[in-house]
Amino acid sequence: KVDGAGNRVFAVGTYVVRSQDAWQSTWSSGQNWLLTDSPAPALDFTRLMVVGVSAGLGPGCDGRWAAIDKVFETSSAIEVEYRLQDVAQPPVPGISCHGTLTFPLNHFVALPLSSKPVTFVRKLA
Repeated sequence: KVDGAGNRVFAVGTYVVRSQDAWQSTWSSGQNWLLTDSPAPALDFTRLMVVGVSAGLGPGCDGRWAAIDKVFETSSAIEVEYRLQDVAQPPVPGISCHGTLTFPLNHFVALPLSSKPVTFVRKLA
């Protein structure tokens, strides 16, 4: 997991980042959710790349979330399996959820650098 990404709200979508410039651009495109902004986490893009998924911003207490479950490499590509629950679920009995409490719904992970194409496969949540 990339530290700090959970404190930013990114546009809904999937992300593949292979350079420091692209990382700075991606990080800057995210809106800081906390009161104090933070710089993009330092990563060595000579060795690493970042993949991510985002469902934007939502009330995390009602069952919405984003998660990268598996990343594996084939001879021709990198496949990222993820789950995205971007529709509210029925409330859990005994848990109160205030609709104004919202959270960034994203997950970014660092991987060994590869030039192979990345495909994202959404699994049922």
